[in-house]
Amino acid sequence: YEVRIDGREVKLTFTEFEILRCLVNNSRRIMSHSQLACLVWGEDGQGSRNALKMHIQHLRNKLGDTAKPPRYILSERGFGYKCSAV
Repeated sequence: YEVRIDGREVKLTFTEFEILRCLVNNSRRIMSHSQLACLVWGEDGQGSRNALKMHIQHLRNKLGDTAKPPRYILSERGFGYKCSAV
């Protein structure tokens, strides 16, 4: 699996890649914290909300994204996230 931003390769952990894959596959659709955790960590959603937030933050940093204004990963406060660009 490979992720590139403006031609440069972005090294992601397996979990970061899975989060990004889920967001891209559901592009422009808001994914709740629990939906995303379930898709990434399995049916029981082993990852906590705080773990998910931490992975999103690391993913944003690696993508050169910021929370304000976001370019790739948008937050829906109190609900979840969505991908804005593919």
